[in-house]
Amino acid sequence: MNRKIIISLCAAALTVLCSASLSAAPKFPAAQWRYSNIYDRNPWLRGDNVTGMRADSIDISQAELSGKYSGGENRLLSEAPVLWSVGAGASTIMHLQRFSMVGSFSFEQTTMYSACGGMFLEHGRYPVDIYEFTPGTKSRQVYSFDGGVSVDITPAFRVGAVVDFKSTNCSKRKDLRYTDYALDLSFRPGFQWHRNKWSVGLAAAVECNTETITAEQIGVSQTSYDAFIDKGLFYGMEQVWEGGGIHLSEPGIGGFPVRELGWGVSAQMSWNEALYFDLSYLHSSGSMGEKDAIWMNFPTDRLSSTLQWKFRSNGGTEHIFRLEGILKGRILKENVIEKVTQGGVTTRSSFGSNVIFSRDNLSFKPCWTAVRPSVYELKLELSYSRDAALSSYQYPYLNGQVLRSAGFAFEGRYTAPCRVSPILGVWAGTGFLDENSRRAGEIESGTQPERLQNYYDNWKWYMTTPAFGARLGLRYTFLNSLYIEAAGSAVLRAGKPRIAAALSFGYTF
Repeated sequence: MNRKIIISLCAAALTVLCSASLSAAPKFPAAQWRYSNIYDRNPWLRGDNVTGMRADSIDISQAELSGKYSGGENRLLSEAPVLWSVGAGASTIMHLQRFSMVGSFSFEQTTMYSACGGMFLEHGRYPVDIYEFTPGTKSRQVYSFDGGVSVDITPAFRVGAVVDFKSTNCSKRKDLRYTDYALDLSFRPGFQWHRNKWSVGLAAAVECNTETITAEQIGVSQTSYDAFIDKGLFYGMEQVWEGGGIHLSEPGIGGFPVRELGWGVSAQMSWNEALYFDLSYLHSSGSMGEKDAIWMNFPTDRLSSTLQWKFRSNGGTEHIFRLEGILKGRILKENVIEKVTQGGVTTRSSFGSNVIFSRDNLSFKPCWTAVRPSVYELKLELSYSRDAALSSYQYPYLNGQVLRSAGFAFEGRYTAPCRVSPILGVWAGTGFLDENSRRAGEIESGTQPERLQNYYDNWKWYMTTPAFGARLGLRYTFLNSLYIEAAGSAVLRAGKPRIAAALSFGYTF
């Protein structure tokens, strides 16, 4: 592990040195901006078609080392009570005469104490999760890399592409022991036509992500380690982790593998580098299992759009108004599989599938940002989402819910003449949950579907209890554009706090 950390830090340093040696003279001094300002002001960079990044002309690079701490009981049960993390990263945006480049590299090591619960890296990313109940220490490493390029091929046409890569490893060394490996990869090629004040772009997208949980038990113990498989809304089955319903120890299958492959298209339009609009569609097909044992399938459709307006006021402040919307639908189908063993060889046959879970999500996020380089930054963000889900895990019971969530966040930074930048942030949010349960027709059934009730109650409390948070920080920028930043935050929910602290040291050029 130490070797991996050293290699990652060296690669990050090499990325920054290369970008420094290749950088052209920026249109504006890079020291007046933060890297996130330049990245956010260009909607082509934030979107699915990196080809339009040449609409901007500011070069900037950044390298940073950081450490973080978080702790407190205001959390989901699958989150660790205490965690520490350290990381390193480098990012650059560079514009040359006929082409532009963007890229970044980062590494983060996180240690989580007394952690248990969800075994997947992110709850809700897939429609199924698996829970274990033995608190222990988890270690997680995240490596990420992305790189994009835009090239002028004629005075009116550009082509480009961007590749995103992320690898995550997580391990727990206390029974029930397990490792979790995840890989995310996307490739988005595109082109742009531009003339006078108008620009139009088209792009394609190919995405692939995989994640595999491999569990084991070391030695012989009188303790029986149970696990729960959640197949939507915390309905599922609890049994010994080697049980056939959990699929963690399926004969001939290496752990619990998940694979999702997606493809899509997007279109963009901008006018005068001020007004921008995009629309993208992505369809993905996911499966759980491998070989002839595909236990579940989950197709997903996602439609997203962004509208942005940017202008500069007479005082030199740049204003950005942005509205983002996402519509997403997903279903989970469980396959009916029969196992036949002949001569010591087990074969599986699928006889169809049943839809056991569906989810539809609609979200909006309006945002306003105001930046006056070397003076102040202001950002106000609102959010609203509606999440409707229906579980038909055990027929004829139908259990549905609709969760509506709303919140706001504000952050302000001011750069004093002494190169000190105080930071203040506040945010709040709450949710409203409607639940309904019914039976399909008049069919009678003597057993109710099993539910992981304590985890569901905790999730319901977390999502529907009003939360309030604040962040205070301070950044000092040295004369050579080196900076050091320290910040602390606290979130309060029903009298339970969770605090966090972060310290970072970096260089912007």
